[in-house]
Amino acid sequence: VYPRDVDIPREAIVHSLEHSSVFVGYNCEADDDACWQVIDDLEDVVNNRIDNYDNRVIMGYFSDLPPGQIGMSAWPRYDRFSYEEYDKKRVERFIAKHSCRYDEEGFC
Repeated sequence: VYPRDVDIPREAIVHSLEHSSVFVGYNCEADDDACWQVIDDLEDVVNNRIDNYDNRVIMGYFSDLPPGQIGMSAWPRYDRFSYEEYDKKRVERFIAKHSCRYDEEGFC
């Protein structure tokens, strides 16, 4: 989980997907406290998947997303929704299903 002030470059995201990872990105307005509360929970979900399930996941701010949006991607899947639609189980299912699903180079 990258610090919130780091905007992950597109090419780094694609490279991680090539290596069996799931990318979870978000874009919250600076003053949107409700959005940031969702991101707090989302960080916990992602850290749990990494620590307890050995899922390959990276998460960070992604300025290409519209404000208030969360996006998840894995080779070649994608899901995007507003923070108001956040559902912990939706995120957990996506990560569990797609982490290491594409493993062309044998990372998993």
